Amino acid sequence: MVYVFRMKIKRCKPIIKWSLRIGLFILPFIVYFIYAPIYEGDFSNGSVTIEKDAKYYELTGEKLVIIVLPNCPYCLDAMDRLKKLKQRVPSAELEYVLCNGDSSNIGWYRENAGPDINIRLATDSKAMSQLAEGLFPTFVLVGESNLKLWPNNAFGVFAMDELEDLLQ
Repeated sequence: MVYVFRMKIKRCKPIIKWSLRIGLFILPFIVYFIYAPIYEGDFSNGSVTIEKDAKYYELTGEKLVIIVLPNCPYCLDAMDRLKKLKQRVPSAELEYVLCNGDSSNIGWYRENAGPDINIRLATDSKAMSQLAEGLFPTFVLVGESNLKLWPNNAFGVFAMDELEDLLQ
């Protein structure tokens, strides 16, 4: 096939010959990025800091809380990143808070979490869902007087780097 293509290209004008060569060189990259595009969220750090409010009373201590939904594949996906974070920062306290679920949904997460990640049901699911603003999982770094939030679509490598620095 390459031989036939080379023979046909030899007969073309130089401008067409170079245009085809450049096009064939770029084609694999175009196909790859159509298959696996780079999203803005992959490299972003869209954190938002808010004051701690009384309605978020269940967020206590200094830890990373991940607000999730039952059977959410993105929430389960985030667990792999958090396991790696826990390996790099062993002192970090990680907690999954399950909104809009019952205790039967916790098992799905416990199977994958391992001993390092605490999983519990939200005491006030409505307040936790409002905090997440419908974007699950939402990562919440709980401080003494404020909360630092990263929705899933704004939790890229820069956010992970910042979070790792804050947890150390």
